[in-house]
Amino acid sequence: MYNTIFIYPNPSNDAVTLQYELPKGEREGEIILYNTQGKEVKRYKVDDTFKDLLLDNTMLPAGVYYYQLQTSKGV
Repeated sequence: MYNTIFIYPNPSNDAVTLQYELPKGEREGEIILYNTQGKEVKRYKVDDTFKDLLLDNTMLPAGVYYYQLQTSKGV
């Protein structure tokens, strides 16, 4: 199974919910937020306790961002 992230609402002005699913057998990982230049903006530790992360994006400049879920099994 692939690592997956679903984001809503998209677009958003204040907060987004990132729903994620860790690969089978994984207990933890990190969700990394990048800007369009590929620079890391934020990093969030996640585990199998929850399936979503509420991200307050009011402190981020308007724009497009990319999210990546990393675990010991890959990206």
